[in-house]
Amino acid sequence: MKNKLVPLLITLGLALGTVAVAAGPASASPVCSTASYVEARTTMSYIAVPSTSGGDTYCHLQRGAGGEGVKTLQTSLYQCYYLRGPRLAVFNIARDGSYGPKTEAAVKAAQQYHRISADGIYGPQTRNYMMHFGNWEGDVACGYFDTSA
Repeated sequence: MKNKLVPLLITLGLALGTVAVAAGPASASPVCSTASYVEARTTMSYIAVPSTSGGDTYCHLQRGAGGEGVKTLQTSLYQCYYLRGPRLAVFNIARDGSYGPKTEAAVKAAQQYHRISADGIYGPQTRNYMMHFGNWEGDVACGYFDTSA
């Protein structure tokens, strides 16, 4: 009886629009709306990292997002992965501040490059593993987020 009841309740819930869905990154962290400069872990430089307006880098970006946080992410993907890293065409993206399918594909490629869960969403785990652009002695440099801070 139980084996038949659960699918029936799920079907009924779907029909009524009342099935609970697991919360995604939007509820786990705020949206990165701007950028903050933080000290890099691997270089003596500061890197630009997407952040909230309050400067918190524990935030996320996903398809449909827009603004300075997205533009910062796009610039890191372009500078650190296309111009200086694996140089794959997927990282040759516009830096227009719009998180569309090409930005999502580039984030997935960076996640795959670092062998982490590849969902195309920029969040704290992706922030910790990916390279971010910055400035070192007047030149563009790429570095990793310092997780020890």
